[in-house]
Amino acid sequence: MIYKGEGAKGLIEIPALFSHMLSYARLMAVGLASVILAAVINDLAGEMFAAGIAGIIGGVLLLAVGHSVNIGLGLISPFLHSLRLHYVEFFTKFYHGGGIRYIPFGAEREMEQ
Repeated sequence: MIYKGEGAKGLIEIPALFSHMLSYARLMAVGLASVILAAVINDLAGEMFAAGIAGIIGGVLLLAVGHSVNIGLGLISPFLHSLRLHYVEFFTKFYHGGGIRYIPFGAEREMEQ
């Protein structure tokens, strides 16, 4: 069907389809890494709780700092990875330039002096 619709150019794009699927799978892996990080923090803090009062204080600090960092990464990381995916991989396929050349204000005055 790709050959009938797009011709030989469509067949050339088949490997790109798989690379795009892998890029989206990477977004899924970023989310999964956040879950695993939370589980590791919980396990470490759980072991610290058995070590007495100092372990309880350290465990609470580890939980607070560890999950705060994980939430921060969870907020920023999917946004940045999906932004990169759209601009690097898809932007070049659908954007066609053709405007006028940018000439900043004052450029003509600077050249005259």
